[in-house]
Amino acid sequence: MKTHLLEMPDNPAEATRWLEGHLVGLDLSELVAELLAVHPAPQETATSVQELLGDRLDDVLDRGLADAAPEVVSELLRQPLLLFELQELVLTKGGDYWNRVRTHSKDIETRLETGRQRLTALVTTQSQGKPEGNQASPKALLIIWYRRPWFVSLATAATMLLAFSVYEAFRASTTETAGSVSSTWGWNKPTSRPLDGPAPAYLNRLAEAAEEWFSKRPEKPLALATRIAEFRQGCSKLILSTHEPLSDEDRRWLIVRCRLCAAKLDKHLAALEAGRGPLQVRDEADQTIRDLIKAIRARAEEVTSCTIG
Repeated sequence: MKTHLLEMPDNPAEATRWLEGHLVGLDLSELVAELLAVHPAPQETATSVQELLGDRLDDVLDRGLADAAPEVVSELLRQPLLLFELQELVLTKGGDYWNRVRTHSKDIETRLETGRQRLTALVTTQSQGKPEGNQASPKALLIIWYRRPWFVSLATAATMLLAFSVYEAFRASTTETAGSVSSTWGWNKPTSRPLDGPAPAYLNRLAEAAEEWFSKRPEKPLALATRIAEFRQGCSKLILSTHEPLSDEDRRWLIVRCRLCAAKLDKHLAALEAGRGPLQVRDEADQTIRDLIKAIRARAEEVTSCTIG
């Protein structure tokens, strides 16, 4: 497994450019996980990128991290969860500078071209045989996709392709399995995220809901793709939920764990679509979800210990 931190340059200017490459690449979740493992939580933390960068935020979005003080870059590495927020700002509001930043992700141009071709084919297929008034939405999405910077285009394409893949896989597998696949399980059920109660009970309830993954064991590619996509959808719901029973620290911890799990599930789905055997992919997805469940239950125990102490 690649360790990104081992490739970080010692020279501060080069390290800044290296970090920019991860902000526009596909491996930021892996880097954040490594940083969280090696850096203890700082005593004083910024609550947002805006707070950390202050009036230099616009300069960074226009001209890159070189416009930020060196200590700010160091602070981003000490508080790696802020990198997710900064990446979102770069992707949605960044200037032309970020189009020229070299990413560390391998074969990204090939993956972009593959995504473009598949997106074009899918939108064309979706538009065939529909009234003209119903064709505007997919065509508009395709136009937007082409006009965005290349790294935003890749993220947009991945999102749209996932949505189309879920739809196609669900439709096919529903026919194949006579309606045995349901999306109202796991974290997709509202009851999996109770609005009150102690934090340990809340975390354990999330772990129990995640264990529903193992209640069905699809062996055919389309059915497995649907199952993975449905769990992935549950990850999105957790990432975007308020988690009122949790403290701010526990909420941030849960969100980053869900992001990391979501990134791995995306890779499992991509491997399945590339032709890897469904049983092998299912085993890999099993391990990803087991690791997440184990981490959530361990966090619940830590919260319980802190409460008692």
